[in-house]
Amino acid sequence: MSKKGFIDFQNFEKALQEKGVELSSSELSAILELINLRFDEVISKSEQQAESFARTITELNKTIASLNDVIETLKGKNNRNASNSNKPSSWDHFSKPTPKPSSINAGDGGSIKKSSGGQQGHSGTTMKVQDTPDRIENLYPRRCFGCDRFAECLARASEKASRTVVDVEVRTIQTEYRQMSLCCPVDGTQHCGQFPAFARSNFQYGPTVNAIVTELSSDGSVGMHKISTFMDDAFGIRMTDGTVSNIIGKCSDLSESLVEKFKDTFAQVHIAHFDETGCRIQKKNGWLHIAASRLFSVFGFHKNRGGKGIKALGVYDRMKDPSQVAVTDFWGSYLKIDAQYPKKHAFCGAHLDREIQNLIDNYGSPACARKMKKLMKSAYVEVQELKGKGMTEAPQSLLDEVSEKYDKIVTAALNRHKPPKKTNKRGRPGKGTIRALFERFRDYKEGVLMFLHDFEVPFSNNQAERAARGMKTKLKVSGCFRSEDGAKAFCNIKSIMDTCRKHGLNHFEVLQDLFSGKDISGQFCLQ
Repeated sequence: MSKKGFIDFQNFEKALQEKGVELSSSELSAILELINLRFDEVISKSEQQAESFARTITELNKTIASLNDVIETLKGKNNRNASNSNKPSSWDHFSKPTPKPSSINAGDGGSIKKSSGGQQGHSGTTMKVQDTPDRIENLYPRRCFGCDRFAECLARASEKASRTVVDVEVRTIQTEYRQMSLCCPVDGTQHCGQFPAFARSNFQYGPTVNAIVTELSSDGSVGMHKISTFMDDAFGIRMTDGTVSNIIGKCSDLSESLVEKFKDTFAQVHIAHFDETGCRIQKKNGWLHIAASRLFSVFGFHKNRGGKGIKALGVYDRMKDPSQVAVTDFWGSYLKIDAQYPKKHAFCGAHLDREIQNLIDNYGSPACARKMKKLMKSAYVEVQELKGKGMTEAPQSLLDEVSEKYDKIVTAALNRHKPPKKTNKRGRPGKGTIRALFERFRDYKEGVLMFLHDFEVPFSNNQAERAARGMKTKLKVSGCFRSEDGAKAFCNIKSIMDTCRKHGLNHFEVLQDLFSGKDISGQFCLQ
């Protein structure tokens, strides 16, 4: 028998002799062959099982890796909040995390640079006491009333202290305008007086009432029924919801021509901000588009969020000078429309900062994200310091330094996170969140760093985003608009009121003038 078996013949024979067992060579060979054969079967089955286990483990490892990717993706979606995504703060609901300052608005110690309230050196605003009050009330001791010598004491009374109270007198005035006719004694011609521009029918509400209703609806975000209730309670003026709607529609009609003039001003501005936000109209989604410059704001409603909605606003196409700058986020429609209306394009650094924070919070805090966050923050702080020194542009050494670091971080990130391999599945394979973000850093470097090259370009798109907050407040109160006409009316009125604020005008007085039939265009810097 071969000695390649599991049990050696001589050793087996020797072991049997020690036990006192005597067997012939043929018997020993048969027994040993049977034992080795059995061992062969066992080993063969064990090897097969081992191979099966190895295949199973390999498949399980692939499944675990795939599930881990799914878990990471779901964790990334679930952990998104206002600080690491484009979600609004209302998205956090009742599970808001501990407030953390943006890295851009944080000091060296990680605290917010600006504390709440008035800042150092701020003049502040408060009520001012008039030199001559509208009304004076002298207060005498109650115990002195009815005293026989009260008149004697009154002549010697002196002022001990005074307190001023500022209040409002709520009074409804009904004015009847009578058109009078006079006959000229010279030629006998009849001459009649002219009614005010706002008195167009036998009975109507005046400019102040119309302005109050418009102010409550558009700036106060009060619902129509509550407005009618308030007008009845405060002024004794009973009006239906339909009347409130008519007043708002009238204000919108009076504003349309002026809003078109606001749009024309964007042909000369150096920088314009654009954004959009969703709204609901008759159980359907719509979009509020915003265009904002330093002195003007224009709002418009459209069913489409993309290129159709942007063009319908009528501002982007007015900016035909290639030296003009449009500040937006990375919404793809703005990038596509640039081909039709070429201009410089700056991208919101605050959006990018939140996307980087998302990588840090939900994707293992990759080194490329931390380095880019630090670079963007240092560049922003450097620009602010240079502005404080009165400089209008960054030195070339700073531009070269930031550009070199920027390229190194982006290159390292793209080398570390390779593009996905092609599979048999239809469509392009996903790039992954990290690679997709750094490809944007690579492809749009000029727009991302434009705030560093042109100090007039802001780091963020906050001007347009702040303008959109009024819409979100309106929707929180009302839930939706009842019609497209209502949404468009809101946009026209909001354009007037937001522009009034930028010009330092009292928008309530401007609304009064608008309803009075006056030309209010002269109050704005339209040239």
